[in-house]
Amino acid sequence: MTLRLYIVILSLFFFFVFVDDALPQQVDYEPFPDMDYRFQEAEIRLSLDPSRLTLNGSVFYRASAFSSASDSLKLYAYGLEVSEVLVNGSERGFRKGDGYLKVEILEREKDPRRNFEVEVQYSASPTAGLLKTHAGTVFTSNIPLAKPNWLPVFEHPSIAVPTDITIDVPPGFQVVSNGYFDTMRELEDG
Repeated sequence: MTLRLYIVILSLFFFFVFVDDALPQQVDYEPFPDMDYRFQEAEIRLSLDPSRLTLNGSVFYRASAFSSASDSLKLYAYGLEVSEVLVNGSERGFRKGDGYLKVEILEREKDPRRNFEVEVQYSASPTAGLLKTHAGTVFTSNIPLAKPNWLPVFEHPSIAVPTDITIDVPPGFQVVSNGYFDTMRELEDG
């Protein structure tokens, strides 16, 4: 009886001491993020180099403001190299820092009754979110806040945006995704 009680107590001790190591990662979404903008649609164009696990991308969002209070559109962007931001086709100022890309939004674009368009050109060498197996399969992770490692996005489970995605890969690779399949075409250079 004493040995059994000792084993139970020892087991409980190890459980409580090492429970943090046994739990899944503690990354989660902000409970109540500032959502100053409504995203109506997105178009993503990616050119992926699976051997180096790098990509060049362009993401286009059609959005509208919930109110005229915010002067910038915030997207999560961890480690992305942003080369250009366009709003309604014109070059726009932006700031990067603390995992965010903040795009300047002008007063005339803050009218909640009107849409505006944002396009971000970028490149990335993600250390998370875009993964590669030993067999060479490249895939994206669906854990919270993994997407901003390879895509500038406002990621939160309360946001669902119809999205078209185009992915260019080298010959010998195949793209697989969920959603509705549209077309597949071989590019002139292979």
